[in-house]
Amino acid sequence: MSLLKRAASAALLVALMCAAMAGSATATTMMLEPAGEFTMASSGAITYTGEGVEVACSQTLEGSLEGSTANVETEGGTLGQITSSRWSECSGGSISSALSLPLTIRIGRLLGSPIPRNFFGILYFIGGEAYEFTLIGTRCLYAGTAGMLWGFSGSPLRSTTVNDLGTTFTKVSGSAFCPPILRRAGRFNISPTQVASFR
Repeated sequence: MSLLKRAASAALLVALMCAAMAGSATATTMMLEPAGEFTMASSGAITYTGEGVEVACSQTLEGSLEGSTANVETEGGTLGQITSSRWSECSGGSISSALSLPLTIRIGRLLGSPIPRNFFGILYFIGGEAYEFTLIGTRCLYAGTAGMLWGFSGSPLRSTTVNDLGTTFTKVSGSAFCPPILRRAGRFNISPTQVASFR
């Protein structure tokens, strides 16, 4: 191989290595403290609305959070799981059970700027939620994928609230009295407060 070709090959190898290093440098790991077991209690009522019905309940979710999540910019990564969902003080109907537990909490999108590591929230989703309602005296089963906004604030960054982004649940079974769609809205408070850092 000629000296010129060797130099060109070496230059190409360096360029590829630099490109690979640059790509890996943009990957972000999110760390949560204390992580582990958590509780999310609704702040006020969580509402489920559809044609002619509105169910309002206090809701409490329990589960666990990962202490460290690599490549947090990548959609579909795991943040944790939901192991329990309970309702109380319902009006307009009732919710008797949550099916398909546990449910995985997956990354949707990180909000903010990767350079510098300046993030203020994360969109995440919970697939496979399925609930049995009693509406207008009849049982109705609904399923959907929740879209949630988890906000960070302060210094160090703290995560204390999660907002439902208007999740749509579709009827799986039930009589004609069951609306075809229910939409959920509301806000949750996380306990214990999670401190987030990125690197």
